[in-house]
Amino acid sequence: MLKLLSLFFFACSAFLIWQRNVPLPPAPVPTSLSQPVSLSLPELGISLPVLTEPLTPKGVTYEPHGNNLVFYGHNWPNILKPFQKARVGQTIIIGYADGSSKHFEIKTLSVVSGTDISVLQPTTYNQQLILYTCTGFLDRDRLVATATPI
Repeated sequence: MLKLLSLFFFACSAFLIWQRNVPLPPAPVPTSLSQPVSLSLPELGISLPVLTEPLTPKGVTYEPHGNNLVFYGHNWPNILKPFQKARVGQTIIIGYADGSSKHFEIKTLSVVSGTDISVLQPTTYNQQLILYTCTGFLDRDRLVATATPI
């Protein structure tokens, strides 16, 4: 019985490690032409599909907040782990279903508490993109980038 239980836990651990490191196929394109379908940071080698389902292992999640475009995803090697090396001035490109794209320049990078939602507050002056992922010990904090259109 103990051997069977050990084998089960080993198999579960192997699956979780595989899920964190193996890229998954792109998600289906949303039907709305104004819906973002891809997010990329060329300098970091990030190119991911954008989904509306929460915290997916297949890409980043998109949620509009007022005039802000908010994207977030797991801090996994196949998702946003390279985002940890982001720098002010780098470009984020959002692709849309109609084939168009919008370029944003990272203006700020900060680490905030996982309970701090003030970074998501809508702005009244300009559209801004917010991209964030977990960081820190046991992923308790959030790495947040704000970017403005170029």
